[in-house]
Amino acid sequence: MASTTRSSWSGTVALDLLNIPVTLAKATREEREGSIKTICACHHLPIDGSERCATTMTKGPEKLKGIAMPNGTFRPISADQWAAVEDGTKDDALEVLDAQPLSEFPLAFSTGTYYVRAEKGNRAAAGALGALVAGLGKARMGCVVKLCKASKQDLAVLWSYQGFAVLSMIPFTSQFIRPGDAERAHMKVDVSDAMVERVVDLLKANQNSEGFQWAALEDTGLALRQTLVDRALADETPAEQPKADAVPDLMEQLEASIKAASAREKAAA
Repeated sequence: MASTTRSSWSGTVALDLLNIPVTLAKATREEREGSIKTICACHHLPIDGSERCATTMTKGPEKLKGIAMPNGTFRPISADQWAAVEDGTKDDALEVLDAQPLSEFPLAFSTGTYYVRAEKGNRAAAGALGALVAGLGKARMGCVVKLCKASKQDLAVLWSYQGFAVLSMIPFTSQFIRPGDAERAHMKVDVSDAMVERVVDLLKANQNSEGFQWAALEDTGLALRQTLVDRALADETPAEQPKADAVPDLMEQLEASIKAASAREKAAA
């Protein structure tokens, strides 16, 4: 079976002196009815991102939902028809559909997380939410719910994270992209126990003894983009970036990493 999605990024996983060439591919897809578009009420043509009528370029025309037809035209959906769709999916209640151990949920494929807060000023709601969150945390369980909005539903897990109530969105089964041969390639290669142990050594050597320093990690790209903006405002020309060195041979890197780990072990002994 071939990989189901194209690569969205290629590069390396860098651990010490070891660099592993990899590519990234999406694991979930968003389900939408692509034939339904937002159209203007006057000409029944799609409204572009600037919220303008495609014919008159008038901004803010009355909008409708329309279905794209094979001949290139759009058939308007009546207000009653669309209201029926919204009424059939909208719900103010996060009804618990199931409760299971967190290990049962595909949280690795979460597409987003929200904080869940008790209604402001409502002590009874705060107490009830506190009891629910404490119970979920003690049992290490999560509640399956549907977050229902106008014409759209998302599957989610309500769970306790460090005492906070969080709602993590998980894909419906139909949104999950099944792994193919490209995702299984590493499973088909025999790896010696000794090499695995060396990887464990490398991981421990790179472990911060003070724990995960989350606050120390920042988006470098954000800082670089801000620098570009600052230079443009100051009418400066950015300096040329140095070219990246060629990627060394993978096996050479692995051998060098193992030797470096051994040297650290001897030095620490």
